[in-house]
Amino acid sequence: MWFFAWGPIAWGIGRYVRPGRPRPWPAPKPKAKLEPTGKATSPTKEQLPEAEPANRLPFDIDTVSVTRRRVSSNYSQEECFVARSEEAGGLDIAVGPPRPRSRWFSGDPFETGDSQFDTLFSVETNDPILARAWLGPHVREAMIRANGCSFRLINRIAEVRSSPWGNLEEARRAAAVLSKGSALIAAEWNRLASGLSAELEEPAERHDRLPVIQVDLGGFSYSIQTTQSSAPSGRTRPAIFTRIDVQHRKPGGPTLAIVADAHKEDILAITNMGGPSHTFVKGFSSFGEHGAVQAGAILDATTHAEFAGAVSDDRTMSVFLRGVVLEPTLVQAAMKNVRQLSERIEHPYR
Repeated sequence: MWFFAWGPIAWGIGRYVRPGRPRPWPAPKPKAKLEPTGKATSPTKEQLPEAEPANRLPFDIDTVSVTRRRVSSNYSQEECFVARSEEAGGLDIAVGPPRPRSRWFSGDPFETGDSQFDTLFSVETNDPILARAWLGPHVREAMIRANGCSFRLINRIAEVRSSPWGNLEEARRAAAVLSKGSALIAAEWNRLASGLSAELEEPAERHDRLPVIQVDLGGFSYSIQTTQSSAPSGRTRPAIFTRIDVQHRKPGGPTLAIVADAHKEDILAITNMGGPSHTFVKGFSSFGEHGAVQAGAILDATTHAEFAGAVSDDRTMSVFLRGVVLEPTLVQAAMKNVRQLSERIEHPYR
């Protein structure tokens, strides 16, 4: 009987241990080691594009004071780089990995217009208009190069968190560039003036002190500036506009305005325009005795996507664009719009 009990066991062992041909006991097979057969597909330090030269930035990246410290988060260690940003004021920005949009969210998603950046990151902010300018090309590039980090600008402090095995040098650089968003906006404003062949009395140094750009072109005198309204009740951040003015060739024109309802209080407070309003089309209202007559011409002549309103008095025609507009082509298109509006008001039957 013992044969029937131990026979199968002995037979199973004998399969792997035989005289002259020992065989190891079966064990889990190790995973095969992958060997490179061609060009590496994962980015390496050598494959990353070279960092932008410091002389292309309005500041020396190495002179920015950045503090490095280690913090614990979710049972793991992270490297945190911190830099002061006094010019940020009350602006808060949080940038992290993309998150699915909730079906309960009714607002518009924040987008910078950079498809690569908007795919890699999601942005939360208390001031979308200023944040879109703050996250300019230099800042977006630094964040993309430090992908895998989380970024935050709060209480005038720029903070970048990276895992210990991340690219710490790129994380440190991103913290420095993010803290200098105000100086980068000023540099783009100076570049805009240069592209319009205008000379500034003093170059811009920060985003909230941008000098007026004066341009004489085609017999018209333009002025380009940023303006801010006092924050209406129920909102914590004031609205920012790029205002483009042109002088009427013939003074004494009608006083009128057509503004987007979303910015009506802001623009009317800036221009001291008042009186009864009339809804011209959905989302826009007209003011003034001739506002309803000229409203159609204003909307037809204005093709700028960021158009917020147009106001005319007896001397000046003004167009308001949402945010800080820094693209020369967009500003030139708005200058063409404001000139056409001035000509239409002078010759209403043209």
